[in-house]
Amino acid sequence: MAQVGYGTARKRLGLRAPKAVAAAGIAALAALGIVGALRLQSPPLQIASASPSLDAHIADEPVLEPAHAVEEPLLSSCVVHVDGAVKSPGVYTLSGDIVRVCDAVDAAGGLADDADTASVNLAQPISDGSKVHIPLVGERDAELESFGDATSGLVNINSADAEALMELPGVGEQTARAILESRENLGPFSSVDDLLRVNGIGEKKLEKIKPYACV
Repeated sequence: MAQVGYGTARKRLGLRAPKAVAAAGIAALAALGIVGALRLQSPPLQIASASPSLDAHIADEPVLEPAHAVEEPLLSSCVVHVDGAVKSPGVYTLSGDIVRVCDAVDAAGGLADDADTASVNLAQPISDGSKVHIPLVGERDAELESFGDATSGLVNINSADAEALMELPGVGEQTARAILESRENLGPFSSVDDLLRVNGIGEKKLEKIKPYACV
């Protein structure tokens, strides 16, 4: 096998190196030429933005809020019977959160000229099915006189003693004493029905006593 000396190899490498560099330069120039040609042939890349007119149209569009149904409060209604000293007595249907006696009177045309409201609370709330009666002048006095005649001879359970209480049907000495103790401890009876709070008086006995007792 032939051997090449160091000096001969160096000469050969020295001759080939300029040729290699020249070849690499030519290749680079050719590549640049190709790229330049492609750039000349192809239009530059453009990045399109959204249409200004479309953006403006969207910006001008009003923002629609979700529709909410407006719920009106439901008003309760009641039917009342108005009579007595009013201009148009009758049955009326009234609506409102709170219906008062004055509302019923207004519905009936207002007060009559001879109405007596001294014993009537015009601001009192009323419920469905109520009756509002406006008395005439002098009507209340006549009722009081009639009540006095009707109660004559009745036993007043708030003032009667034990002997008088024993005149009531079904009331003996023990029950009469219980009525007196209840009246003393709990105060006067507001109605004859309050006798139910007395030991020894039930519903049946109370029904027998009521026609003969008063407060």
